[in-house]
Amino acid sequence: MSFEKTDGSVVSVSADNLSMTFSGGMLLLDNGAAETQEIAVADLSRMFFSSSTSSITETTSCGDTEKLVYTLSGVCMGRYNDLKTLPRGMYVVKEGNKTFKMTVR
Repeated sequence: MSFEKTDGSVVSVSADNLSMTFSGGMLLLDNGAAETQEIAVADLSRMFFSSSTSSITETTSCGDTEKLVYTLSGVCMGRYNDLKTLPRGMYVVKEGNKTFKMTVR
């Protein structure tokens, strides 16, 4: 399941055994795995199911334009022109008005 924030960033978690709780203005997500997330309700734009069967899809860079890169927990890694410089891991990347998930191996 994916959660889009008002800044355009996307947080995705597995929907298997997902528990969603609202408390103190926060949406708390827990699927019993290591994917516990908290999102401020005021920052939540929409919730949706991903069209892919896995929570991460592999993509390639869309060119040399600047991209905002976030960890899956929503922490901003910074602005990158070349995604090849990222350490191994899974990321959410925002480029212009497009947001996608990627894996760096």
